[in-house]
Amino acid sequence: FIQYGGRDVSLSLFHALGKILYNKRIQPSDPSQINSSDETFRLPTQVNPDSILDHVYVKPDRFNEFLQENYIYFYSDLNDITAALEVLSDTDYLESRWEDSDVMSGYAGSIGCRGL
Repeated sequence: FIQYGGRDVSLSLFHALGKILYNKRIQPSDPSQINSSDETFRLPTQVNPDSILDHVYVKPDRFNEFLQENYIYFYSDLNDITAALEVLSDTDYLESRWEDSDVMSGYAGSIGCRGL
């Protein structure tokens, strides 16, 4: 993962986890654009979750295991914890139930990163 100019663009596992779990969001220039009536509305992220998975040296299913281990420390509301756990349960199902686990592991990794 060396880009032009010789800079290593790979991410350490914990750096990648931080990018997902701290998840900085793009603030709109006009605050009235925020839809406060929708409970599931979230501002867009500053990072592309798929890009993070491409630059970390673990498989997506292993990365999801680390997310499952650490997500609880980043949520204080029970509804948010429940929603995160539902996403992580879905990723676990995708990783374990499909014959072509390599393909599904990539999808599950993307869902896990985007869902948190």
